[in-house]
Amino acid sequence: MWGRPDGSVVSIKPPVTVKSVGVVLDKRLSFDKHVNDVFKTSHWHITAFCRVRGSLPVPDKVAKAVAHSEVSSLVDYCDALYAGTSEVNSLKLCTSTCYCAQEEMRAYHTYSDRTTLVTY
Repeated sequence: MWGRPDGSVVSIKPPVTVKSVGVVLDKRLSFDKHVNDVFKTSHWHITAFCRVRGSLPVPDKVAKAVAHSEVSSLVDYCDALYAGTSEVNSLKLCTSTCYCAQEEMRAYHTYSDRTTLVTY
């Protein structure tokens, strides 16, 4: 509580989460909010990349490198903090990485089919 010059008192409530150096911390250090943010952000990046990938003739190696670097940089950032995290959080991080791999393969097949159709 803080006092004002006029004598009234102001209470300040602490935030539920705090973001420091890209890591979202809560009062229990469960990393639930951080893992949810990583999952949502990686899903958004892959979805956006797939939309762009469908309209641009990007070579397969470049597409895989870009998709993998986007997701792995999000998941692997501060990965030492995930050591004691819950199974649910571990599953979300694993799902995010697997989704990236699935989209890479889907983009590969779509691109290959399209080039085959164009060359005939």
